Amino acid sequence: MRHLFRSVAVLAVVVLVTGGLALAGHGGKCTKTTAECAAYMKEAYQTKGWSGVEADKNEDGSITVLSVVPKSPAEKAGLKAGDVLVSINGITFSPENESKIMEMKKTQMTIGQTAEYGVKRDGQVSMVKVKLERIPEATLAQMIDKHTKEEHQIAKN
Repeated sequence: MRHLFRSVAVLAVVVLVTGGLALAGHGGKCTKTTAECAAYMKEAYQTKGWSGVEADKNEDGSITVLSVVPKSPAEKAGLKAGDVLVSINGITFSPENESKIMEMKKTQMTIGQTAEYGVKRDGQVSMVKVKLERIPEATLAQMIDKHTKEEHQIAKN
């Protein structure tokens, strides 16, 4: 589920991100049915907090913000495309900390919670607090559609 993680962390960065920021990613093409994936994503986002960024994970574990959803918690907090997220709640994004961050996302990144990101912009690192919200239904539907088209072979036929 690595690509799902990237797509969702991407929009959820929880993430980040979650990430982009959140849900476990696929190691290759998704082996679940489209219905199973849609149900899993809908269930997960009943309580999972959403920040509203599309992002990409860098080799060092940091996360580059590709875009920010208009009117999202991330936009309200001042995150911008090109920002590099280097930490969340005091934990540095790195391959070594991946399991700590995944555990934090499962237990602490719920609707109404605040995620504090270390954000590198123009060579300076500052802290940005993002109050996580419920993902809008239309955004969740877009994420599910994107996952289906990119990760399910049948959707490409």
